[in-house]
Amino acid sequence: MLKIAYGESDFKIIALNNYFYQDRTQYIPKLENYGGKYQIYLRPRRFGKSLTTSMLACYYDVQNKDEFQTLFGKYYIGKNPTPFANQYMILRFDFSKIPTTTEEGTFLGFLKNVKTGIEQFFSNYPKAFSKEQQKAVLAETEPTFMLDELFKYHYVNYLKNKIYVLIDEYEHFANELLSFNFSYFSQSVSGNGFVRKFYETLKYATGISTVERIFITGVSPLTLDSLTSGFNIATNLTNVETFYEMMGFTESEVMGILKNIDIPENQLVTVAKDMKMWYDGYLFGRYHTEHLYNPNMVLYFAQQYQTHRKYPETLLDANIASDYIKIKKLFNIQGNAEQFAKVLKLLTEKGVVNSRLVPMFSLEQTFGTEDLVSLLFYMGFLTIQREELGSYHFTFPNYVIRKLYNNYFLELIARQTELPIDNSDVNDAIQAIARDGNPLLFFKQVEQIVLRMSPKDIGHFNENSLKAIVVSLLHQQNFYYVHTEYESDWTFMDVFLEPIRGYKVNFEVAMELKYALKGGRVATDTLFKNAATQLRGYLASEKFKDRIAIKSYVVLVVGNKLQYKALEQIS
Repeated sequence: MLKIAYGESDFKIIALNNYFYQDRTQYIPKLENYGGKYQIYLRPRRFGKSLTTSMLACYYDVQNKDEFQTLFGKYYIGKNPTPFANQYMILRFDFSKIPTTTEEGTFLGFLKNVKTGIEQFFSNYPKAFSKEQQKAVLAETEPTFMLDELFKYHYVNYLKNKIYVLIDEYEHFANELLSFNFSYFSQSVSGNGFVRKFYETLKYATGISTVERIFITGVSPLTLDSLTSGFNIATNLTNVETFYEMMGFTESEVMGILKNIDIPENQLVTVAKDMKMWYDGYLFGRYHTEHLYNPNMVLYFAQQYQTHRKYPETLLDANIASDYIKIKKLFNIQGNAEQFAKVLKLLTEKGVVNSRLVPMFSLEQTFGTEDLVSLLFYMGFLTIQREELGSYHFTFPNYVIRKLYNNYFLELIARQTELPIDNSDVNDAIQAIARDGNPLLFFKQVEQIVLRMSPKDIGHFNENSLKAIVVSLLHQQNFYYVHTEYESDWTFMDVFLEPIRGYKVNFEVAMELKYALKGGRVATDTLFKNAATQLRGYLASEKFKDRIAIKSYVVLVVGNKLQYKALEQIS
């Protein structure tokens, strides 16, 4: 049975304690042989970037030479080592925990992280530098000067082993600054900013052969444009086909994990289907064909199931749920909330948006819609559905992310309509449908929103708008999957609620949604009958055989007035 260390990113702890590790050491020779010695690789949060940098540190660190077989013997690279194994002094920086509430705090946080990395470097190689040299380096009050002094002493001490610099989450703090302090973001990463100067110093050290290799991870190319002239030596591996699957789990790898956490064989297919819906869906390039699973999400499920022998209470990991806040911030970059709300509305209504992918973000230009969509992609909030004529159709990677968008969209609706929406009331209303088959409270929630919409919003209202409201409300519970455009025999039901494994409900729910302009030519009764005919056609398909009791409703909005009928009430 697998030993799963969910959330552990220290490779040495994993290897020495025989915890599960999906072997990615086969990428070490590929990294050595591709695109030079200075590399940048971007992936969404919780995709294994910190573990990868830790693995590289263990492999290349000269002080781990005696532990090589213990650490790597059972992995690919242990059987196929490269000449560079255990040949470097490792200098690591992690910029994921820098405070951004004040400008001074951001600078001091960056300085502290640089200092921490150098202190660990001195601790790992105590004989390489004198006490006086160490003291002189750490006394500097600028990140650049501190780094420069370190490299100077490495050079003058004629140290045999060159430095391999590993930087994790290089732009994490910059992502946060972007949404609420764009001016300081620009100032710190461009011109004479302290971030740019830091990377200029790294570049200088490669020129004098003090630093021989660099590997940088991050989420987005947010600061790459500003660093280009100061650090134009790096190769961006993000969209290189060879490295598409260096992080993340493939479907076969996920199935291998499920088989080793004591899931009964007769339940494997069912569990795998749920895992695919919740955690699969990531494509990272034009030629990428196999969807990848978010590894953090998969290991969360695996550990919970292994411990409790049942599904976790919620399939949405609390650490992922916290990313909901980040989505909200992104939609207000440079004060463009109104413009970017259109993107949110389009995604919530149709589930797809078409845009070019921006390879780098320029601080010299306004941060526009293409930039936002691209940033959402890099951060893992959107993924590639398909490529078309130089642009991409972007969509939600999985159910987890779709749920986060709908949560925020409902919050946006509440602000626009000035209607306080109590999520617990919404949850109670949906429970009334699941338990008693009574939709009254739920459709009252929908009606209140429609009634409070402005004339401008009503003027642009359509069936997709209605669906977005209904679906966003329906996502405020954890016992139904909320399916939209649910396929059945080549036709698509507007909304279908399917019970999530582990929750017992009395009814599944089908909905057909219709909207008509007030004073339109078609009578209300005719609209109900036409929608009922469609709904009966869906329910007659093979897909709905052997289901539990299904409650079916036609929901009709005329102007801003909502009516609904159960299917059996429509003749």
